[in-house]
Amino acid sequence: MNSNNYKRGMLLWIVIAASCLTASGQVDTTNPSGLNAWRVGQKMRDTLGLNSEQTQSLTRLTLVLQNRKTTVWYNYQGIDSVRFYVQTLENKRDSLYRPVLTEQQYNLYLQKKSSLISGH
Repeated sequence: MNSNNYKRGMLLWIVIAASCLTASGQVDTTNPSGLNAWRVGQKMRDTLGLNSEQTQSLTRLTLVLQNRKTTVWYNYQGIDSVRFYVQTLENKRDSLYRPVLTEQQYNLYLQKKSSLISGH
């Protein structure tokens, strides 16, 4: 990726991130990306038994990952390697979620994720 594309991508990411958070740092659910991140956070709250602080943290992390994926799609349009870069971001999800969750919650998260991926 050349320097101009990188700069445009970073600018796009900043604009998207800023547009998805309210002044209080809460996720803006009137924005499609923010709404999706909020839904993921709520589902994880219900499934893993998260407290409100954990739910907010995971919702924000989910939003950051979504915004980074949007930036990758924007920067690598028409390039076969876009899947590689998106998968690289997805692979970071577990390591971002790990510090927020208890060991029991993290293990349950991994079980649910594995079931979702395998379709069982």
